Amino acid sequence: MEEHPRHWRHTLMGYDFWQDAKQYEDKISQELDIALDLDLPKRFPFNLGPEETPTKRQRRLSMSDAGKTGLQRHASLSTGVSRFRAHERRTRSPSPRKMMASAMNALSCRGTTPTMPSALRLRRPSPCKQPDLPPGVIVKTREVSPSPAPPLSRQPSPPVDDFATAENPFIGFRGGSTWSDLLLTKKTLGLDLFWPHSEESDEPVRLEINELKPLCQFRSLRSLKITGMLQSYQSYIWQTAWLNLDLEELSLGMTLEPKIDSAIHAAQWKLIKDGWEMDKKRFAEPVYHGNLGDGALHPDIGCGEYLDKHSIEKAKILAMAIGRTSKRLSIKHLTLSGFVADADPFLNWFDAEKMESIIFKGQCIDAGFWLPLSMENVTVRHPRTIELGPVAVGMVSVDVQKELKVVNMQDGLDVGESAFPASDDDTRAILHFI
Repeated sequence: MEEHPRHWRHTLMGYDFWQDAKQYEDKISQELDIALDLDLPKRFPFNLGPEETPTKRQRRLSMSDAGKTGLQRHASLSTGVSRFRAHERRTRSPSPRKMMASAMNALSCRGTTPTMPSALRLRRPSPCKQPDLPPGVIVKTREVSPSPAPPLSRQPSPPVDDFATAENPFIGFRGGSTWSDLLLTKKTLGLDLFWPHSEESDEPVRLEINELKPLCQFRSLRSLKITGMLQSYQSYIWQTAWLNLDLEELSLGMTLEPKIDSAIHAAQWKLIKDGWEMDKKRFAEPVYHGNLGDGALHPDIGCGEYLDKHSIEKAKILAMAIGRTSKRLSIKHLTLSGFVADADPFLNWFDAEKMESIIFKGQCIDAGFWLPLSMENVTVRHPRTIELGPVAVGMVSVDVQKELKVVNMQDGLDVGESAFPASDDDTRAILHFI
């Protein structure tokens, strides 16, 4: 901004606004860099692994323990052993002899002593214990092998998204419900907005501008290609470019070439075609040939698509209210077809450190296009006419008398071949015919 302050003063919001925006974006970028450089435990207030509890260690005996009596020294040990034996007596299963005696007592007392609910509960078989058996009876158990675990099913790999890409664009895109067919996680997107005109149909010839608004919902685009445009959609295209921080390739194509009505501009501006050369200057005064930042040429100049710096600026302001944006567009490769272009958009909004190539195709017009010194390594390409020269083809000599054969036919069938008995006059006639 300090290198070309006049160009920033001619923006819609002015130099001071974008200077404050630059400082704010630098601050946010530094905070993000610091947060990403911190170690993982410092960035998160919790541990990702299992919590380690401190191990308990027995206190070492000291000289003060020597004066204690054996009863005092081993009081805790004897208490623990007695508790273990009591628990063992409660949980130990009775012997078969005791089991038979208790069963006989229960049978003898059944007629005289009423059965208590507690006794019923005691005699109720447990699903986890063996039934009471007389001594000498051996119960054979069978080991049950665990059922084999089901094989791990491999999750199907996600399908390759080769629909509506830059290489395979969506032909005749009509917006509306067709947006639901496109994944918002797409890396590359290609749309062809051209609608063939049909006299029998009452549908509009061109896609409405608002039908392209859902384009701003994408956040993972790295390549965007929109062709077949019959009017300007730059308001949503540039807003999408600001919101996709990793967008590297942008290709825009108009259906019709621009038309210049002003005689002054028609004499000064040049068609970018074979023989065109970019202006080598590194500075020029700011210019603007658009109409209220809508992406179209000013009506006094003509009609057509204009690479509008104000449209890019308004799109960034709207994008800043929606999500995160970068200081400059991250585009590396820009392809234009049917555009009128000057230098101001590249000076203000494109990142000189990332920009690599600018490609002009199909009837683009130079309205004062030049690049600053910071973009001296950017490659600019334009259409060139390829001249095809004559190609020498080797001749092959043929002996007509030897090559010609006479085919003998009988009842519509080939019955044989013979040499062609031709004279010199017949040979010359055949060569003349060929």
